[in-house]
Amino acid sequence: MADKSSKKITPKKKAVTAPKRISSKPTTTKRSTTSNNKPLFSMGTIVTFVTFILVVAVAVFISQKKTTEEAAATPEGGETTYVFTEADGTPSGIKVEPADGEAVELQRDDKNVWGLILPTKTEANQGMAEAAATQLTAISIVTPKISGNTADFGLDSPSFVITATFAGGKTHTLEIGDPAVTKNGYYARLDKGDIMLVSLSGIDALTQLAVAPPYLNTPTPTALPSTATPVPASNTPAASPADVTVTPTP
Repeated sequence: MADKSSKKITPKKKAVTAPKRISSKPTTTKRSTTSNNKPLFSMGTIVTFVTFILVVAVAVFISQKKTTEEAAATPEGGETTYVFTEADGTPSGIKVEPADGEAVELQRDDKNVWGLILPTKTEANQGMAEAAATQLTAISIVTPKISGNTADFGLDSPSFVITATFAGGKTHTLEIGDPAVTKNGYYARLDKGDIMLVSLSGIDALTQLAVAPPYLNTPTPTALPSTATPVPASNTPAASPADVTVTPTP
């Protein structure tokens, strides 16, 4: 047998791929040139925020104002000061004189019983009279000294003059002027001294005495005596006997 000729196998060459060149130019990313014109906060949000700031500012102002008034009414010791002190003693007489109207006066006798002197001398309601004495000693000072003219505070012609007499013999006169604009007291002056601001409650209770005096029994109005009503005389003259016609009876 003839020898089979061996075929020479030639290996296939692999295709060599040239490496890619990397460009040295930096790659730029295109950005959108469209601008966003939408506002960061809406108008409603701004209005709400501004309103909130105003509310907080008003609250802080009111709080500071109240603190200032309380500080003015309270001395450094932290205690409230009163117009009439313990050194004056126990009230034994109260007289309230309004600018218009009748004066009312209460006095305590040696038996510790209150009686009305004005407008009518009579027995007084003991509970109401004692309450008035308590209110007198409870009048506190809001502002101890205010500069200005008395006319600017209604003290040139006081609305009320309260005269307080004490068991120890002391007597004080408290003039009441206009109410404060802040509605936290009345301008007043004690014994023609400095103008001050005093508390509302005690003054209102005392001035109410001029409206409703503390009678034990409400006075009954006295009835006027009855008078006869005159009858007007008639202008017709009385008939004389000659003028009377007699009709004979058949």
